[in-house]
Amino acid sequence: MSARQLDAAARILASGLPRRQVIRLLTRAAVGGAAVVVTGSEADAKPSCRGEGHPCEGNQTCCPGLTCAESGKGAARRCTAGGTSECQGDCPTAEPDVIVVGVDIDIEADCAYSGEMQRSTCTFTARAGVGTVESLTVLQDSLCAAVAGGDFLEVAFGASAQPTGAGLKSTRQEEGAAVVTIELDGEVTTAATATYWCETDSGDLVPVTGPGLRCAENAAPTAVDVSNETGAIVVYARTCDVTSPGADVAWFDACQAPATHETFQLARLDGESSIDVGTQPVDASGVCRFGQLPPGTYRLEQTNGDWCHAESNSVDDQGNVVVEAAGVATVWIFHCTTA
Repeated sequence: MSARQLDAAARILASGLPRRQVIRLLTRAAVGGAAVVVTGSEADAKPSCRGEGHPCEGNQTCCPGLTCAESGKGAARRCTAGGTSECQGDCPTAEPDVIVVGVDIDIEADCAYSGEMQRSTCTFTARAGVGTVESLTVLQDSLCAAVAGGDFLEVAFGASAQPTGAGLKSTRQEEGAAVVTIELDGEVTTAATATYWCETDSGDLVPVTGPGLRCAENAAPTAVDVSNETGAIVVYARTCDVTSPGADVAWFDACQAPATHETFQLARLDGESSIDVGTQPVDASGVCRFGQLPPGTYRLEQTNGDWCHAESNSVDDQGNVVVEAAGVATVWIFHCTTA
């Protein structure tokens, strides 16, 4: 982390913001200065400065080109275009619109294998730093073996909803944490990462990164295009009812409809060179998949159109997608409505 990023992190910690917001801002600061994963149009400001129209009370600093002045309802002080920016000296620069998914929820996964039954019982727990997690959904795409039983509710998400596909939803809570128990055929252990969906006590449905699963050779495989030696990248393209992107946009709520005309190109990075993997259009659900990928770092580019925001559960500090063995790296690409 650079000196500039350390300064930004220190300002965030001293801001007095709620714990959940501090964690999200620190997550964004950790990937500051990274290159974009795909070619896009808009870029958010770093969390160490405030964009146009945002409050600038206390130690909140306006981004370059903006000044903190009284405006808006109640004569609140907000960042306004024109005048001299409050940012002096080492001003923060704009960061790319690809951030690591980060909310104040921890996912734990534990699998126990029974040789007699030749089954593994995997328990997934979602616990919030503040408040409760109302529900936890494990997507079927993240399971590497056939489901033999467990304690869950089967749910199906349509093409116009977040997430997409089928899932196994929690039916119980333990001390404010949502719990799902799934029995899988064969020997299953935890490895790499996966994306889970949690419903918060405020009613929001948000993606959370947690441990993934790895299956032994005796596990009955599912349709997931990964193995113990390879991983996959899944891209979700969404259309947003948003004309002015900003840090306060609830992207997964505002962007429900699939974007169905996008095409993505993937290349594996090998030192200073890159190896073309292929180009795929999204399907009717706005989804495309690149499977059976060797572990490594990949550059994902959209070949047509512009996007306004992107998030991923697995990127490096350069904004490239990182694939792990038995893991699924997920990338969400959001396209805003043209004003």
